[in-house]
Amino acid sequence: MLVPTADPKPDRLVLTHEAPLRERGFFARLTLASRLAIAMILLVAVTVTATGWLYYLNLERELLPRVLDRIETHSKLLAADLQSYIRGSRADVVTFRAHAAVHGIVLAHLNGGTDPVDGLTEEAWRQRLLTRLVAYLRAKPTYWQFRFIGLDDGHKEILRLDRSGPNGAVRVVPDSELQRIGDEPYVTETLKLAGDAMYVSPIDLNEDNGVIEEPQVPTLRVAAPVFKPDGTPFGVVAVSIDMRPALDRIRSSVQRGSIFAVDARGNYLVNPDRSLEFGAQLGRPADWRTHFPYFVPLLGSLQSAAQSAQDPTGGLCGAAMAPAMIEGQQWVGIIATIPNSVYMAPAVAIRNSALLVGSIAMLGAAALAVILARSLT
Repeated sequence: MLVPTADPKPDRLVLTHEAPLRERGFFARLTLASRLAIAMILLVAVTVTATGWLYYLNLERELLPRVLDRIETHSKLLAADLQSYIRGSRADVVTFRAHAAVHGIVLAHLNGGTDPVDGLTEEAWRQRLLTRLVAYLRAKPTYWQFRFIGLDDGHKEILRLDRSGPNGAVRVVPDSELQRIGDEPYVTETLKLAGDAMYVSPIDLNEDNGVIEEPQVPTLRVAAPVFKPDGTPFGVVAVSIDMRPALDRIRSSVQRGSIFAVDARGNYLVNPDRSLEFGAQLGRPADWRTHFPYFVPLLGSLQSAAQSAQDPTGGLCGAAMAPAMIEGQQWVGIIATIPNSVYMAPAVAIRNSALLVGSIAMLGAAALAVILARSLT
């Protein structure tokens, strides 16, 4: 609109173009006090927010390597503990196979039931071996079963001891309960071995006549062939090791985050969700390789690793894997994870504190700006 204005020369009238107030921009319509308040609030807000996030990112950069190193070390310790739990079983199987009673049973069986060297019957040698084994199993609480299996009569057991007695006591299995187990993988695989070679099975749930035993007992078997004097196979001696204490130690070791034990076949041996353990054997397979694909290249190797990744639920976490090679044959991986929300809790607390202080500072800045603007105007 045209507005009359005063001219230096009183005889002239000058018209100037001035926009209505309502047509100006929002910031132009603000008073000086409001402009100063907004500017100071924005300045403080940007400064505080940037400072808080900078602290957060710096702490994340410092914390993550330390957390990864810690959980990798934890995984290595658990792997070493698992290996030590099994250590010595190979030597025990060698001792069993070399026992005089075993050789006596072989010779007596091949010579009509009587040992031609010592004159003892096969049954006499069998009772001697049982007496020795009962005492040995009592001293070895981790041993769940001991079997001596012959080739005759469909690979029928010559003797068996287990812990199915009262309160887990060692029991000599009666002859009427001895089984034919020639189709068991640990028997067929062991009979293929020669010399001093040993067989170590994967860890699985113990079965009785093809039925998973209750309560469920995770078991590892160490077996060796027994030979006749001419070097041909006579049978197999096998020790079944109760893995529950070892797996329970892994399970209970977690403080923050989650812990898993996995095998080379993709099975979970330890999982926070117990229904996923030994899933393939129980008819509900759960393959750890689909949950931790970034650790698949380490399968079967002796190399450990740690990295920032996603956990099975899809959340960000730090994850580490360490291998355990059981008696040099069976690979088990120990995986430890810790969510970002756990190890980044100190950084989040600092960031939130900075933002809280910043909010208070913004209120103070607003009040100060109003007072300053009023004094200026």
